[in-house]
Amino acid sequence: MSSSSESRCVFVGSDSSSKSDGMFLHNALQWMEDTASSNAVQNRQTVERQRENGHQILLNDWFVDEPKYDDAYFQKKFRMEKSMFLKIVDNIEAKFPDFRDGFDARGQGIFKPLQKVASAVRQLATGNPPDEYDEYLHMATRTGHDFLDQFCDAIIKLYGPCPYPTDPKEERFKKLQEGARKDVERAFGVPKGKWKILRRPLRPLIKHKIGQYVYATCILHNMVIKGDGRAISPVHIMDQPVQPVWDETFLAELLNEDIHHHLRYDLIEHVEAQDLGHLDD
Repeated sequence: MSSSSESRCVFVGSDSSSKSDGMFLHNALQWMEDTASSNAVQNRQTVERQRENGHQILLNDWFVDEPKYDDAYFQKKFRMEKSMFLKIVDNIEAKFPDFRDGFDARGQGIFKPLQKVASAVRQLATGNPPDEYDEYLHMATRTGHDFLDQFCDAIIKLYGPCPYPTDPKEERFKKLQEGARKDVERAFGVPKGKWKILRRPLRPLIKHKIGQYVYATCILHNMVIKGDGRAISPVHIMDQPVQPVWDETFLAELLNEDIHHHLRYDLIEHVEAQDLGHLDD
């Protein structure tokens, strides 16, 4: 027996203290062996996500000739019409390489552009974390987060920038419109700070009931201001009654893009004709 073996035998005695020390030495040696071997190349455990299956499920649910769900349900789930969604997919795929089809380092197909955009849009629409769609899209949480960031960046670069008006008429109209928008935001911001029901999802889903809650809080808000003596116009002047008229063509006009541009042009010309010198500052 070698001297080193003899020393180990002598060190590990028969009494309880020696046994305890021997166990400590054994554990220390084992730790040293494990540490020495930790630098060896180890195979990384991978999870097969079955991306192709996830893509096929997505196609069958929404994008084949006879999908599982109709267009109305698609708009409800993705907050946009299917034609717009597909146009976004095509535009992003054409402009951003990260959204194009391809293969990973193992030679396997990566997620399709349809899957990447679907994951990002669903996260934006619901606010839910991407792991909620792991089983449906077969996509890891981190991958879903990355696609969301890339998608938002792509949307901003593709559709976000708006040309700043250079025509003085356009510029005046823009300032007036921004001022009106801020007034509306402030007008509703104060009641929301006072009447907390307006800050939470309203329980009744009936449109009439929601309108009643909003209208009631506005009335109460005005009553409080008047009671404090802070009303701008304390005397209420009743408008002349007007017989409501329903014309079915109004809705079509509201949705008509040409009419929208004509109306906007008329408003710009109207603002230009007014004495609103403060808008030129």
